[in-house]
Amino acid sequence: MTALAPNGSLLNMQSFFKTIPNTRYYGSKKRLLPWIYETLKTYEYETVLDLFGGTASVSLLFQKMGKQVTYNDAMLSNGICANVLLNGKVNKEISKRVDTFFSNIQPNYGKISKNYAGIFFTGEENQWLDGAMEKIHSMPQSIEKDLYLYLVMQASLMKRPFNLFHRANLNLRTNKNIHRSFGNLTTWERSFVDTIKILVAELEKLESGHIPAIIHHPTTAEKISNGYDLVYIDPPYVQRSKKDTYWKKYHFLEGMANYPKMESMIERKLKINQLKSNQDMENWEEPSLFKDKLFSLIDKHKKSIVVLSYMTNAIPSEDELVDCFSSTFAKVKISYHDLSHAMSKGKKTEILLIGAP
Repeated sequence: MTALAPNGSLLNMQSFFKTIPNTRYYGSKKRLLPWIYETLKTYEYETVLDLFGGTASVSLLFQKMGKQVTYNDAMLSNGICANVLLNGKVNKEISKRVDTFFSNIQPNYGKISKNYAGIFFTGEENQWLDGAMEKIHSMPQSIEKDLYLYLVMQASLMKRPFNLFHRANLNLRTNKNIHRSFGNLTTWERSFVDTIKILVAELEKLESGHIPAIIHHPTTAEKISNGYDLVYIDPPYVQRSKKDTYWKKYHFLEGMANYPKMESMIERKLKINQLKSNQDMENWEEPSLFKDKLFSLIDKHKKSIVVLSYMTNAIPSEDELVDCFSSTFAKVKISYHDLSHAMSKGKKTEILLIGAP
């Protein structure tokens, strides 16, 4: 485990960053954690609210820094992953139980096989997923149940082209004798059981912080009360034209998290049988609403240190964000980091805008 200095700063930070499991999500902040740490390490705070928690990478950083972390996200699937990363610990004994559990999955023709044939996975893989989901969701709620769900969801991401569920592009995997300039056919074709073994090995390297995190039941950011020392806000990047939303990218994971009621959540008129959209998430990705919602959220937490993680080529503009912070906080700092996204052309610039009362 990476040692904690008395003041809460981390020793051997580079070693710590290497232990964080790969997140495989679009927009993940994992590779930005060293920059975020360096930018925030001189501020004094004890309690942290991570409002758009996503992959929980930033929450994990704050937890390792000795902070009391409260995590929130609008998606149940993300909250499950956060609970595993922030409050779980995978050792050799647990790894053996995981291996036994998944090696004994009995494939079945269930909700996934019936509704997603030929869309995301092969027929054999769909039946394995159905068997796994039925077995997992028959368990009482526990951190181990969340661990099993986490592993299946992460394995599903690994076996998908682009790690996404926004298109029915199974053919990118299954077409034979073609040259591919992208992706990893070896990973795509690896079984779920073998993929999960890789994921368990990742988790064995990770050790959660000393202070257990508080995981909110999924809800929209504006419903969380104020009063935290520091509030970290990493909202969706909103451009003037709506593209594939975060919900569309990961709706299938939400279906697995809600497997008992999955069929009732499907939007039948859509070709990929996308789950009915989460209205709270949809509102946060609506260009006409986003600016007012974001500025209202910042104002709500104006008595805290507010850290906004955003991008310079999105809306509202950088100037509008700086004006908002300057009129709300006594002290304002901005930091930049050039970054290229795998799903975007060209480089983008990430910003951290920090306001302190």
